[in-house]
Amino acid sequence: MLYIILLTVLFSCEVRQDDTIRYIPDPQKDYTQIELKLLDDALFNDPDNEELLYKRAQLYYKFQDFEKAYIDISKAIEADAEVADFYILKAKILISLQDYEKALVALQAVENLFEDDFELNLLRGEVYLHLNNFRVALDKINRAQHLLPTDFKVYLLKGQIYAQMKDTNRAINNFIIASQKRRDVPEIYAELATIYEAQKDNKVAMNYILQGLSYNPTNAQLHFRKGSIFENMGLKDSAKVLYQMAVDLDPGMYWAEYKLGLWYMDVGNYVAAEPYFQKVVKYTDKIPQANYYLGLCYWYTGKNEYALRLLEDVVRKDTSNHDAIHHLNKIRAKLHLVQDSVAKVRTDSIN
Repeated sequence: MLYIILLTVLFSCEVRQDDTIRYIPDPQKDYTQIELKLLDDALFNDPDNEELLYKRAQLYYKFQDFEKAYIDISKAIEADAEVADFYILKAKILISLQDYEKALVALQAVENLFEDDFELNLLRGEVYLHLNNFRVALDKINRAQHLLPTDFKVYLLKGQIYAQMKDTNRAINNFIIASQKRRDVPEIYAELATIYEAQKDNKVAMNYILQGLSYNPTNAQLHFRKGSIFENMGLKDSAKVLYQMAVDLDPGMYWAEYKLGLWYMDVGNYVAAEPYFQKVVKYTDKIPQANYYLGLCYWYTGKNEYALRLLEDVVRKDTSNHDAIHHLNKIRAKLHLVQDSVAKVRTDSIN
C-alpha cells in the first residue's frame, strides 16, 4: 500500500480529465508545409515528374501521411524504375503501413545493387523481424552493424529481435546501448518500460517512461505505457485519460483504442465501448479477442443478429473460448424464443 502511495506522489498518478499537453510551435514544420505547397504547384504543371513525386513522397512520409506517400512513390517508380532510392523509400512507407511482404519485394528489387549498403540491410532486418524470421533478421542487422557500428537503430532493432525471442537480458543490453548512442528516441524507453512492466517492476518501468517523456512529451507510445502501469496499480480512471491521450496523439494506436473499449465495458457503457472495438477488429492478428468483445457489445446493445454472427466466428476459430460459447448459447436461446413467439402470433392470427 505504501508503495502505491509513493508511486502516486512521485509520478503524479491521478491524471485530471482537464489535463492537456502543451504543443510547441515547430518552425521546421511550417517550412516543410511551404515546401509541400511549392511541390503541389510544380506537379500541377508537370504531374509525371519522378523527381518531384519522390520529393513530395518524402514530405508525406515525414508528415506520416503514408497513403499519399505511397501513391506518389509508386508513380515515381512508374516514371523511372531504375532509381534505387525510390525503392528504399517505398519500402519505408510500406513498413509504416505494416505491409511487410510488399516492403520485402521493394527491397529485393535493389538488393543486388547495394548488398553492402547500411540502410538496405537495416530495413531488411526490420522487415524480417516483423515477419517473425528472427534468424535472418539478426543476420541482416549484424551486417548493418558491421557497416556502421555507431548507429543507435542497430541496437534498437537487435533489442526488439531479442525481446521477441524472449532473450530478455540481451534485449535490455541492446536497448541500453541504443539509449546511450541516442538519448532522445522515445521508442527505446517504451521498449525498456515494456520489459520491466512485464516483470512487474513498475518503478523501473515508470522511470524509463519519464525519461522518454522528458525528451518527447507528446509521444503516444509512452503515454500508453504509462496508462498501462497505472491500470496495473488499480488507477483505472487515470489510465483511461492516458489511453485517450495516446489515441489523440496517434489515431493509429489500436492498443489504446482496445483499452478504452475495455474501460467503457467495465463501467457498463457498451454503447460507448462499441466504436472502439469496431476500429480494433481490423487488428485481430494482434488482438484476437477484439471480435469477442465487439460481439458482447452487440449483444448488450440489442444487436443480436450481429452478435450471433460475430461470436459464431469467434468460437469457430477458438473452440476453447468458453466465455464466447456461453454468450453464444444465450443469444441462440433468445433468438429461438423470439422466433417461437413470432410463429405463435402468426398461428393465432390464422386461427
